[in-house]
Amino acid sequence: ETRKMSDEFNHLKKYFDEQEYNEELSSEMLSYVESEKDIESLYEKVQFLNKIGVPKEGLDMIISENPLFLTTTLETVKNNINFMKNIGLDNIEKLVEIFPEILSASNKTMSENYKLLKILMSEKDLINMLKIDCEILTFNTRPV
Repeated sequence: ETRKMSDEFNHLKKYFDEQEYNEELSSEMLSYVESEKDIESLYEKVQFLNKIGVPKEGLDMIISENPLFLTTTLETVKNNINFMKNIGLDNIEKLVEIFPEILSASNKTMSENYKLLKILMSEKDLINMLKIDCEILTFNTRPV
């Protein structure tokens, strides 16, 4: 078990080295992982975010500003990216860097907030507002 975890850890570290992450950034991101599952999950999400254009510094921001990111599934991250694309947002790689919470929000919450906001304003105004601050999509408006 420990050997497998260290193999996974080394694999992720090697990926960071190949992507030319500086040692400090790489070490900081690796400091958040505690299990084999965390390592594998972080690796998949980092690869995905790299593919959509999130810069190295952006990944550090996402991981340090959104503690839920580590436990967020890759499927949730992909669904949220697709949701933003489907409503017409662009520069998504920048938006997730500025508002990293959006990667961990439930798709249901984002959809409900979007529908509610569409009642309050035109779609064009809503999209313009979301380009400036898409964090409003993540607010849970339901009573706990």
